[in-house]
Amino acid sequence: MTDAAAILSGIWEWIQSHVGFAPSYRGALFLMAGGLFIIALLVGGILVQSAIVGEVTPAATGGPSARRRRRVETSFIRAPRPRPPPPADLDEKVEIERGRISGRRVIVSNLDDVLDRMIEADLGEPRILATGPTHKLVRFYDRGGCAASRAFERGFLEAALETVLHRPVEAAEVSCARKGAPACEIEVRY
Repeated sequence: MTDAAAILSGIWEWIQSHVGFAPSYRGALFLMAGGLFIIALLVGGILVQSAIVGEVTPAATGGPSARRRRRVETSFIRAPRPRPPPPADLDEKVEIERGRISGRRVIVSNLDDVLDRMIEADLGEPRILATGPTHKLVRFYDRGGCAASRAFERGFLEAALETVLHRPVEAAEVSCARKGAPACEIEVRY
C-alpha cells in the first residue's frame, strides 16, 4: 500500500470510529464531488460578476467615483452670490471684531485650511502672494468685486491664524480694489 492510500485509510478509520457510522466510499466521493461543484459555481459566479460589472468600489481602481468627479468638475462653475452691503452704522472696529469671532469658530490646523474656510464662507478667493518668516501677503480675487472694506476678512485672518500659529497676529489692508488696485491685498504679520 502506498503512503497516500495509508493516510486516506487512516483518516477513514478515524471518521468511522468517531462519527459512529460507516458510509460507503461511493457516498463519500459523491459528497466530495458535490462540495467541489458548489465551490466551482461560487468562484465562477464571482469571476463572471467581475467581468460584467467591473470593480464595485472606486477605491479599488484608485480614482474618485463618477459622482465625486462630477461634483469637482462643476464646483468651479457656480455663479457668484451677490454680497449684501454691510449696514451703514457699523464701523471698521466692529467688522474686525465680527471677523475675529468667526475666525475663532472655524476648525483649522494649517494655512490652507484657513484659506479654504474663507472660500467656503464666500469671503472671496484668497491667494498667498508673498511669504516670509514673520509675514504673509494675501490677495483676494473676488468674483463680484470688492463691495466694502476688508475689515471682516482682516479679523477672520487674525483669529484663524492665531489658532494655527499660537502667537499674536496683526492684519492690515495694503491695497484695495475700490481704490484702483487690481485686487485687495492684506498683509499679515506675526
